[in-house]
Amino acid sequence: MRNVLIFCVALCFAACGGKAERYGDKFDHGTVDLKISDCGLSEHVVRIDGKSDTTVFFEGHEYSFSLRPGTHRIHVWADVEGVFVIGDVAYVEAVSTGGVLPYPERFFSSATTVTVDPDGVHSVVALMKGHLRELVLVVDGFSEGVESIRGRLSGVAGSMNIDTEILGESSTVEMDFVRGEDGLWRSTARMFGVVGSVQTFRAEVTYLATRSDDRQEPSAALSEIGRGVFEKDLSDELRSFNDDKNSPMHLVMGL
Repeated sequence: MRNVLIFCVALCFAACGGKAERYGDKFDHGTVDLKISDCGLSEHVVRIDGKSDTTVFFEGHEYSFSLRPGTHRIHVWADVEGVFVIGDVAYVEAVSTGGVLPYPERFFSSATTVTVDPDGVHSVVALMKGHLRELVLVVDGFSEGVESIRGRLSGVAGSMNIDTEILGESSTVEMDFVRGEDGLWRSTARMFGVVGSVQTFRAEVTYLATRSDDRQEPSAALSEIGRGVFEKDLSDELRSFNDDKNSPMHLVMGL
């Protein structure tokens, strides 16, 4: 009879939407009040102890839930276009031409640990940190006679571990340039960072047909490896790229 009574109580608790599990002879879960710092986005994913994800839409960036006593790892990230999370790793989406998406939406995440006491209430702040830095490449030296410039940068990180912030394997990013009113060609990419010791930029320049006979020769800083194709080592210029994710890096290259 006692076992039947315990089963009925447990069944009623589950039917009422209770989240706690039974420990010993009482329900002794603690409550976690999670406050997510404002990163300008309202849709977040919360994952506890590497288990099922909960997508949270809310005002005020606050979310409460119960957890069993012990130490727990909480991951929070913004659900954005161009970046997806598998396990503890965030990936920039791949593109059909090879490499990763050049300009994904801003991606923020947080990893924090909380120790829960039985029947306690614990306030936890998830400090959302931005992980994608903008690189603005400016090509100088072609004021006239150029129809388009398309480049590819190698040695960039295509993924990042959201728990440790360690960057993943090397990938490439394709960059299409647009000519401004000042005559300079610019392209912007968002990247987790650079990896490895070498970052190489390869540019393909398409010249206007009417100017093909009098186009400029590449400067000594670049080596010509084919008609309208140039290559430059940017390893030194990008060595500090991973140091500051909050401000864009501007880099001017002369052709």
